[in-house]
Amino acid sequence: MNKKLLSFALTLTAMTAAAQDNSVFYFEYDDATQTATVTYNRDEDGNMKGGTYSGDVVIPAKAPNGYTVTTIGEYAFYKSNTMTSLTIPPTIDSIGRRPFEGCDAHLTRITIEDTDRLLRTFALHYWAGREMVFGGQGIDLDVKEAYIGRPFRTAIDEEESRRQSIFLSNDSLRTATLGDWYEEVPDGLFEDCDSLRTVHFSPNTKRIGKEAFWSCEALSSMDLSKGLETIDEKAFGYCKFLGKITLPQTLKLISSDAFMGCEQLASITIPASVDSIGCAFNGCKALRSFTVENGNTPLRFWSQHSWAGWSTVFDGMENLETVTMGRPVICDIPSTYYCRNLRKFEYTYPIDEVADKQFYHCTNLRSVIFCGTPTRIGKEAFRECDSLVSINLPEGVTFIDDHAFYYCLSLEHVGLPSTLSVIGDYAFRRCEQFRRFTIPAQVDSICNGILNECTNLKTVIIAPSSKPLKYCCPSQFTNSLRAATIDTLYLDRYIQNGALSDNQTLKKLYIGSNVTALCEELFGYCYNIDEIFSLNPVPPTCEGGRVFAYVNKEDCRLHVPIGSLDAYKEAFVWQDFFNRDEVDGVNSTKAEAATVADSYTLGGQRTAGAQRGLIIQRMSDGTTRKVIVK
Repeated sequence: MNKKLLSFALTLTAMTAAAQDNSVFYFEYDDATQTATVTYNRDEDGNMKGGTYSGDVVIPAKAPNGYTVTTIGEYAFYKSNTMTSLTIPPTIDSIGRRPFEGCDAHLTRITIEDTDRLLRTFALHYWAGREMVFGGQGIDLDVKEAYIGRPFRTAIDEEESRRQSIFLSNDSLRTATLGDWYEEVPDGLFEDCDSLRTVHFSPNTKRIGKEAFWSCEALSSMDLSKGLETIDEKAFGYCKFLGKITLPQTLKLISSDAFMGCEQLASITIPASVDSIGCAFNGCKALRSFTVENGNTPLRFWSQHSWAGWSTVFDGMENLETVTMGRPVICDIPSTYYCRNLRKFEYTYPIDEVADKQFYHCTNLRSVIFCGTPTRIGKEAFRECDSLVSINLPEGVTFIDDHAFYYCLSLEHVGLPSTLSVIGDYAFRRCEQFRRFTIPAQVDSICNGILNECTNLKTVIIAPSSKPLKYCCPSQFTNSLRAATIDTLYLDRYIQNGALSDNQTLKKLYIGSNVTALCEELFGYCYNIDEIFSLNPVPPTCEGGRVFAYVNKEDCRLHVPIGSLDAYKEAFVWQDFFNRDEVDGVNSTKAEAATVADSYTLGGQRTAGAQRGLIIQRMSDGTTRKVIVK
């Protein structure tokens, strides 16, 4: 290959109005390809001589001999520390190593003119870090503004890399503009650019690459390309002062850790176009509001697993308070699982169910607003929601699954809908603030220990119904109400199996006029029953001699309607009670007038003082009603 070095004087004003007069370019020519490489000046002994270029430098597209200028060579601008700006023409397709060695004083603007051709750069990787073309280990350029009109491809240690950190750790860069040919922001393009404040995207940008803006701490807001489709992993990781970002309606994918460590980000709205989100917001300490816009297609939440366990989309949002969910979510584990600071969750799309463990251990959750007619409250859906005081389940719910409200220590009231059919195992276990609980008339099945360890529960009302109440999976030691610490029971329907047997706290029993039969051992081993009101003039049929087994029938007072005492004296099992009398005026299982116990907003929050408008009142008998306060 025939190469030769030529020094010549060129008046740049003849080529561009912005160029400085009397600049000198040095080229190395390749006759075989008829191309030229920009290089450095040499002294008489052939050694590298610096300070060749100054002022606003525009590299020409053609050398004086007509060869196309295609390369910026190694150390091309060596110690040109009076050069203030550099314009690179579209003909340049390669930049060698350390072209700006010693240009750290005044070079403030880089312009890389538009073209669709790749611009190849070279870099080195040291034990102490990476050396890139405009930044990195040992590179200290004062470039404050850059226009990048074409895509890059960088080879590190001779091996081509997808990572294009050409501005790596450039502490001076403040403004960057990406030209129309930029369909993606390459991986690591502005990595550790601590002073970067403004980025102008191409309208054609479809992807922001991995760690593209990693640790750009001066970024405070970001307007993304209107055509953007993908934000890749850690794209904005540790942009600590990024407080506002608007995601475009074309966005489809937000990858894991995309915004990790963005400590000032206060709210985020996910457009309807997004179909997949990873654990993108870890460490977003200021994020308080998360909104998913309404859409017709499900949104995929990707969870991830590490040595510490499963992580979900909302993990790491230490102060997240409000979630508004406008679309169905598909997720390996519930999206709000273990969101300890979540206070309010609102569904704005019609839901079919509340998923298993949906709000598990959301210890600050106070309000859930439903939409549509969900039919099921999933297993452990509200487990350990310690701050939940009141919740009204919407009409349409037919099934409350196992442990749904287990360990809701502050829960005082659950508004159960008239559509409810089944209450699963231990559904309300350890709801320690319950005082009254009503099982609605439409419920036809209750399972094990539904009210176990509700230590303040005093009264249970089983509402009138012509349908029998079934007890699922009967066992001598796990009866539905065996461990419920109730004082008074109002029963106005037939119960199958011994759902109440062996309850050691029950003292007062009201048996309503709708009850015509009592199953075997229904109240067996309830040693402390000392008063029974049976309100049916016709003694309910006892389906065996052990309905009241081990109830002290000598001391227990049995009250029956006027005119029915003789019938009870002759009836099987009832005849065993010694202390019987007739009571006038008792004709309802609700022995006392219901009063307003508490008032709540439609979102389930307790009202403070008088509040106008539509509210929900919880009555002393456990029922609820909606009223308008004027």
